[in-house]
Amino acid sequence: MKQICILSFLMLFFCIKSISQNNSSKKILCYELGKTGLVHNLYFDNKIANSTYGYRLGLGSNLGGYFSFGKLGLGVYKLIGNKNKFFEVGIDIDRFIVENHSADQIGLSSLVYPDYTTDVIIPNINIGYRSYSKKGRMFRIGISPHYFENKIILGGYISFGLKQF
Repeated sequence: MKQICILSFLMLFFCIKSISQNNSSKKILCYELGKTGLVHNLYFDNKIANSTYGYRLGLGSNLGGYFSFGKLGLGVYKLIGNKNKFFEVGIDIDRFIVENHSADQIGLSSLVYPDYTTDVIIPNINIGYRSYSKKGRMFRIGISPHYFENKIILGGYISFGLKQF
């Protein structure tokens, strides 16, 4: 699991550096809490210049010990609104990696994740609010339903981003 996270972070870093040549788009590195349970996510978000569309690349983890959850994600979105405040609609495709290291540890994570080790690809929808500040900071909040194991799970997220270096 740690090897996958390290490899994913390196891939994300090199994607950010290679994409950062175009200065006319809004490139944001952001921290997001939530979406699929209590998960810490790190995303590179790029709003395409002169467009209402953008994409996101990211990874996340619950930072758990007995029960670990990791995800790799790629998403696209459309923004509807004015210059700095938007209604956001998008879809993410996430690869969930769940590892249960101890069968006798019970926690709240069993409400969202399976209690067994699995590796699946799951789509989820993002519906929310997004705003950009004049200094390049970004704020997002919304809901993110996803379909997993024959049930729809409603997740929420809050995200804070800084203009890319």
